[in-house]
Amino acid sequence: MGGYDGYGTFIIQSKTDLAAFLKKNDPNEFICESFIPFQEELACSFARNQNGQFISFPLVQTVQKDNKCDSVFGPVKHSNFALMSQKISKVLTQIDYVGLITFEFFNANQKLLVNEVAPRVHNSAHYSLDALSIDQFLAHLKSGLGLNYASPTQFMKYFAMTNLIYLPESKLVNQKFISGKLHWYGKTESRPGRKMGHINYLANNSDILKQALQERKKLYEK
Repeated sequence: MGGYDGYGTFIIQSKTDLAAFLKKNDPNEFICESFIPFQEELACSFARNQNGQFISFPLVQTVQKDNKCDSVFGPVKHSNFALMSQKISKVLTQIDYVGLITFEFFNANQKLLVNEVAPRVHNSAHYSLDALSIDQFLAHLKSGLGLNYASPTQFMKYFAMTNLIYLPESKLVNQKFISGKLHWYGKTESRPGRKMGHINYLANNSDILKQALQERKKLYEK
């Protein structure tokens, strides 16, 4: 599970940090990367089918808390995204990739740097279940079946998604104030760090993420 959702990832900023790390871990089981300061994290999902058709989902901003995706807002723009999409399309064609794939990026001083690649459906694109003309799961299935698809179109100008982490199902009894679409995963056990569901929001104004976060906060209140 190393490197996934923050598991097995360590930030070493001093000799003291290094000594503590070496005391508990085998360095041969890890890779060392330079620390990259960045302004925000972005993500985008792409799909390619057996016929070579390639589609791109909207670029979104993701917010991480405790090394896990907390919320998503989109669409957002980046000056280098068009070029990055072309490069990704070229790579997927070269390896004859079929299916959905998600790239996570650092926006570092206006540079778009790939941070993580997930060859599957991805939490950052769960918004697509309600926000787009084709969601990531249907795109993934159509890709494998060799069926064509049109590029995703948005139903409204903006969208947002909030994850429900470590929330017992009993908290959902009073949910009349939720204006978004709730997706509950039906997991039997709620534990720290576990994603139990998410809520999708659509709007024509960019304040929708603020509203989504306020409504989620109410769910956690006693």
